[in-house]
Amino acid sequence: NTLSLHDALPIFIPVNTINIEDYLKGVVGKEMSDNFPIEALKAQAIAARNYAFANIGKHNSKGYSICDGIDCQVYGGYDASLTNVIAAVDATAGKVLLSGTSLVSAYYAANDGGYTEDSGNVWTTSLSYLKAKPDDYDTSYTWSKTFTTKELSNLYKLNPKVQATDTFVRIDLNLLSSTGLTKFESGRIKNISLIFKNSVGTEYALSYGKEAARTFLGFASSLYDVSYDVATDIYTFNGKGNGHG
Repeated sequence: NTLSLHDALPIFIPVNTINIEDYLKGVVGKEMSDNFPIEALKAQAIAARNYAFANIGKHNSKGYSICDGIDCQVYGGYDASLTNVIAAVDATAGKVLLSGTSLVSAYYAANDGGYTEDSGNVWTTSLSYLKAKPDDYDTSYTWSKTFTTKELSNLYKLNPKVQATDTFVRIDLNLLSSTGLTKFESGRIKNISLIFKNSVGTEYALSYGKEAARTFLGFASSLYDVSYDVATDIYTFNGKGNGHG
């Protein structure tokens, strides 16, 4: 049986209309912990305030301005036990970052792996205040992932660009060794190519760059190196950082 329009259930979207400072008290504690140093929490409060103002109307087509998830900023509501978070928001009330007379888009990541990234190397626009530079204070987070040729082939069975009869052949490590072509100044991957073979034996490449270089296999960041062990047929990705940098 099919439902008619009269049978369809209504969709309700609860929308929280809230003062910006109260909103931030529900954000900062989700993006940092209450036990972080107070100056770090103040910096986070200002960054989150900037992000909220700079992105007002982002989801207007859905009936609300910004969402409560990682597509915008995580918002969990007011928690009176987060005394340091509340103090940090109150101490910076009304303060924002400006570039000239314009609001700064204050993007932030969990860990930059020791090197921030130029915004143009992540998205499309290169902003004067979001440049690649060393960061000696944010080098603690490292990660590693491994894949066999078979595992990569199976992962790509669901990719619409790969036919069911196609097989994964290799990662183009020769291309990766050409640093200027494949890595940005920060060391993040600019371009990585996976080689496939179709049913008649013709090879073709799927290439990933910028944000796709970390999301195409679910990596924490695009700041990584790749090696291949012929004896074990294992590709190893050793990376640093968490997020876009």
